[in-house]
Amino acid sequence: MESFKHPQAVLPPTRQMKSTAQSLNRAMDKYPNAMFDAYGHSQASSNIQYALGALDSQEKVDRIHGAFVYQGPNAYSMMSLGQRARVAQLKERIFNFVDEKDIVPIGYRLLEVHVNPFHVGTLIFVDSSEVDIMAQHMWDGYRFAKGEVKVTKESLEQFRKLKQGYIEYQMSNQLRALEQLRKKFVASGSGLSSNEKIYLDSTQALSIVSIASIDFDVLMMDLLKLYQDGIKEQEKLWEETVRKVREFGDSLEEWEVYEALEEVGFTHEAIVAFPTQLYQHKIRQVKQMSEKFKSLEHEIKVKISEIVARDQELAQQLKSS
Repeated sequence: MESFKHPQAVLPPTRQMKSTAQSLNRAMDKYPNAMFDAYGHSQASSNIQYALGALDSQEKVDRIHGAFVYQGPNAYSMMSLGQRARVAQLKERIFNFVDEKDIVPIGYRLLEVHVNPFHVGTLIFVDSSEVDIMAQHMWDGYRFAKGEVKVTKESLEQFRKLKQGYIEYQMSNQLRALEQLRKKFVASGSGLSSNEKIYLDSTQALSIVSIASIDFDVLMMDLLKLYQDGIKEQEKLWEETVRKVREFGDSLEEWEVYEALEEVGFTHEAIVAFPTQLYQHKIRQVKQMSEKFKSLEHEIKVKISEIVARDQELAQQLKSS
């Protein structure tokens, strides 16, 4: 609560925060070749926020794959200046979800209107439904469409950009891992076997297709919004024009208003129905293209699984890598 009065103040962390930071650093020391994802809800969200700032080396910061925190109070004020600088590097990899109908995630608004600029990660405000106080905190207010959490208009654009950046970061890591795997295969001295080469090529193709699919989904959302807005604009144009004609010709009967408009080619069919059909056709084409990407992605995954299942030596190499 003190952070409301002094947003930039450096306040002491809780014991749980310090314990979480120690646990994360120890785990990353124990598994020096591993990438790490961090998750936390409620108090654990605040603990994770703090722990990410308390990573004790730049190398560990680079090994944070992503962080997903939900419904926790803003932990920014409990970080030192150095920790704040460190966690700022991870802004594009930290998804900080906040349902503002929940009373627990405090500290993200100033005067209940403006977003507090002093926070961890990228804030994503959830477009939630209202339920009872306990259920609200336990994610029950979260709503989903096609498997994706619904967010407020305020957060929509940055949420899409954050997802896209996260997937691209994943791909770059996957490609680096593939290059290391290729070197391991070659180190045997006999070069790459045909199955090893197919596996590497297929996995690289999968990474690229996955990114293309995500990029296309982002573009698809833009196009769908454009087409849907176009349909609304045509409806608005029709309604406003009819209203103005009624005002100018207030002595005309309703059928005379429409007849006058029809004489100059201004009909509901031409202004609304036909453009709407075109937009809906474009929407179907865009969705079909998205499905093709997903189908290709699935086919490549199946082929990779078949190769590994068929080649026991390759499977063993993958298991030990």
